[in-house]
Amino acid sequence: MLGQLPPLAGAIAIVGTRVADDEALAFTHDLAADLAAEGRTIVSGGAIGVDAAAHRGALSVGGATVVVLPTGLARPYPEEHRTLFREVVERGGALVTEQPDGLAPLPGTFLARNRIIAALAERVVVTQAPFKSGALSTAAAARKLEKLVFAVPQAPWEARGAGFMDLVRRGALICTSPRDVLSLPALKRPTELNSAAERGGILGDFEGLDDTSRAILGAMGRRARHADALATDLGLALPALLTSLLELELSGRLERLPDGRYRLPRK
Repeated sequence: MLGQLPPLAGAIAIVGTRVADDEALAFTHDLAADLAAEGRTIVSGGAIGVDAAAHRGALSVGGATVVVLPTGLARPYPEEHRTLFREVVERGGALVTEQPDGLAPLPGTFLARNRIIAALAERVVVTQAPFKSGALSTAAAARKLEKLVFAVPQAPWEARGAGFMDLVRRGALICTSPRDVLSLPALKRPTELNSAAERGGILGDFEGLDDTSRAILGAMGRRARHADALATDLGLALPALLTSLLELELSGRLERLPDGRYRLPRK
């Protein structure tokens, strides 16, 4: 280990694809910043894409973050993130690895790294991941450890986020904002999670919504969106979409700005 390991009680792992789109990277950065501002340590793998956005989001608010490496400390991977890794250590975080110096990054070392990410965190959030993303192995490791897994909704035609539905089928909860991750109590066993769900306690922002409303919330990123742009993206008729937008606004799930755009509520 290099640096000082910050408190891991309540730590949140944020992982995803190396080829994330700009909206996913912005969402990841802001999500990590918001969670770090709440005192949560952010854990990720230091990779290009979602991982780096998570680390930088935590650092942007003076928060703590841990990088779990697939290599030794002498030449941390990827080399283009040396400046980021140095900043993590200088600002109270740590680089963690179980690999010896001199070992090249191999498929097996990435899988081992993902297992450690899941072990260090209380909860794991996947912000964007294709079907074969390594981030899904982190989620699988978290499930084996009986930890909560969250997935950020993705458009069904977005290949970079195609792992979303697989995560949901395997029991992942929906993450559209930091409060989704922070609002649930620590649940020790999947049976407890299922019982809470049956009581209506953890269904979050999608509870009781029809398919159109779910699609709208799933399409909302960190940017405010105009109704006509949402209608085009989702292939919906504008009148039906406007009705759902009004219902979401009245229920507090969306905010309407003075210029007519809609956004997810701020904390």
